[in-house]
Amino acid sequence: MEPLAAEPRPEFDSDKQPDKGFPIMKERSDNVSDAELACLVHAAGVGRKHAEPVVVTGALATRATGERLGALLGARLSAGELAASEPVRALLLRKHRACLAQELLAASLVRPLWAALRARGVPVLLLKGAALQRVVWGPGRRPMGDIDFLVPAGRWLDVFDAANACGARLAPPAGGPLTARLDMERTFVIEGRVVLDVHRALCSSLQWRVDYRGLFHRAIALPDGLLVPAPADLLVHQAIHAVTHRLTFPFREVVDGLAIVERARVDPAEVVVRAKDWKARRATATWIGILLRFGLDGAGWHDAMRSLVGAADCRTIRPIIAGAPWPPTSSHVLGATPARLRVARLLDSRLRQVAWALGRASWHAADASLHLAAIALGALRAHAAWPPFPTPTGSGARSRPGVRRPPGFREGGSDAPDQGPS
Repeated sequence: MEPLAAEPRPEFDSDKQPDKGFPIMKERSDNVSDAELACLVHAAGVGRKHAEPVVVTGALATRATGERLGALLGARLSAGELAASEPVRALLLRKHRACLAQELLAASLVRPLWAALRARGVPVLLLKGAALQRVVWGPGRRPMGDIDFLVPAGRWLDVFDAANACGARLAPPAGGPLTARLDMERTFVIEGRVVLDVHRALCSSLQWRVDYRGLFHRAIALPDGLLVPAPADLLVHQAIHAVTHRLTFPFREVVDGLAIVERARVDPAEVVVRAKDWKARRATATWIGILLRFGLDGAGWHDAMRSLVGAADCRTIRPIIAGAPWPPTSSHVLGATPARLRVARLLDSRLRQVAWALGRASWHAADASLHLAAIALGALRAHAAWPPFPTPTGSGARSRPGVRRPPGFREGGSDAPDQGPS
C-alpha cells in the first residue's frame, strides 16, 4: 500500500479558517470566566433554558469561532433562532455554509469506501463528530477535521484492503515503529481532501475495559447501513476520550456533551451501568460534573455521580471539574502536577494507573531504542560500503586480507611511517 508522502494534513474544520478583516481568537486563555462560557452554551441552544433572546455580538462571535462553534451559531442565525448585526451574521453564515460544503464533499468521496466495506461485511461504527453530526446536530452545524469510525479488531486489515482499492492513501504513523504497531488507529486520506481515522479500539486496555461486542450489539443502524453508538455509549465514550486528551480541548466538546444528553435522551442509570462495566467510573463522573457545571439539567445526574464515585474519589475529581476544560495549548497544571497526570488520576484503580504509566513509558523507551539501533545500523552499513584503502606494494609491504591501510602505510622496523623530526 502506498504511504502518504510527507505533506501537511488537510484541515477541514471551517471554524479554524481565518476570515479576512475579522479577529479570530486562536485559543482560549486559562482565565476565561464561567459566565463567558455560559453565554456560548446559551447561544448554542443547549443547557438551561432562558427566556431572553440571544443577540450575538462581535465578541461572542469571536469567542464562538475560537471554540469551534461558529458553524453552529451560523446555522441558528440562518434558522432565525438568533439575532446579530450584519457583519457578525455574514461571518457566521460563511462558517455554516463552509461546513455544509465540506460535509457534502466528504460524503461523496467516502461513499465508495462505505460501499466496499459493506460488500465485505465489515460493520462501521461512526465515532465522535461523525456520529454527532448524524444523530445530534444535523447538517452544517458540527465541522470535523476528520471522519472517525470503529471496526471490529478482527476486521482491521479488511479496511486497509478496501481503502487501498478505493484509492485512499495510508498516512505515515505518528509514533515510532513499536507504538505504530500497537496503535489503535490509522489515518487515510482520500484525494488529499478528506481524512479518515479508522479505529480498532477506543482506548488502551490498560486505561479502560470497553465491551466492544456489546458496543456493536447496542449500536443504532442508520438508513445507509452505518452504525452510531447507543446514547449511553456515546456519552461514556466522550468522557474517556476527553480524559485521554487530558481535558484540554475547545469548549465545543462541552456543548457536544450537553447536546448528547438532551437530544439523544440519555438515561443516567444506563450511563452508570456502562461506566462501571467499562471501568470508567472516575472519568465518567468527572465528565458529568463538568456538564453539570455548565448547565446540564440536574435531574438524576447528581445521583449518577454519587453512584459512580465515593467521598475519596470526589476529593480527587473536584479540582479537575472546577478547572476543566483547559485550552489545547494551555500550560495550566493541577498544582505542580504535569497535565498528563490528569489521565492517570482519573483511572479507576491504582493498578490501572501504574500499569498505564509503566506501559506508556516502556513503549516510548522501546521506540527510542529502536530508533537509536536503526541509526547505528545505518552507520555500520554506510561504513561497510566505503571503498577499501589501497594496499601499498613493494619490498616493505606485507598484505593482510581484510585490513584497510591508509595510502603510504608501511609496516615494521625501519619501514614504519615517518614520524617527522624528533
